[in-house]
Amino acid sequence: MEEKIKHPRLGVRSFQFEPSWVEIAPEKIVVGYVGIYVNTDFDMTFVKINEEWTLRK
Repeated sequence: MEEKIKHPRLGVRSFQFEPSWVEIAPEKIVVGYVGIYVNTDFDMTFVKINEEWTLRK
């Protein structure tokens, strides 16, 4: 049986984020996030398609 080793960077803290900024435009909304415990950032962009806001991939 293979023993699994827990990697410290894959703990719950690595996946905790909070919003840091928001950009609102007629055609899109962008929300920026930063890591609470891990130095990382990303953003999510929502666009309006057929009168509904959708997360752009």
